[in-house]
Amino acid sequence: MKKIIILISISIIGIFESRACDLNVDSLFQKHICSLMQNSNDTSSFVVVTERDDLIFITVASLLSGKDFMNPHESKINKKEIAAIKEWYCEKKEYITCYKVKRAYSLVIPPLAKDLDELDKYLKELDEIKIE
Repeated sequence: MKKIIILISISIIGIFESRACDLNVDSLFQKHICSLMQNSNDTSSFVVVTERDDLIFITVASLLSGKDFMNPHESKINKKEIAAIKEWYCEKKEYITCYKVKRAYSLVIPPLAKDLDELDKYLKELDEIKIE
């Protein structure tokens, strides 16, 4: 009986969480993947990503997946990496919640940590949003 109550509670929380979100995750991923594909011409060559929103999106996708889709110091990407983002998204689509995406966006720029406890808390939050 306790297991059933817990499962129902988790389901209700999930329903409220999904209804409270004003972000369309599918549209977000489609928009940025399309934008990145349009800006990269050749499969073998890397293209510098100049759009700030696309750079942040790639960082968010990397945080959520635990994979490095782009070297953040070079801001370059090619169609192979874009295809990897799309493939990961298609495989994990049902697990990518609005809450996790919004949380990842909020964690893109790490806060200044006053001590190691705050840094540990930030790193723990990064681990919690990963969708493996």
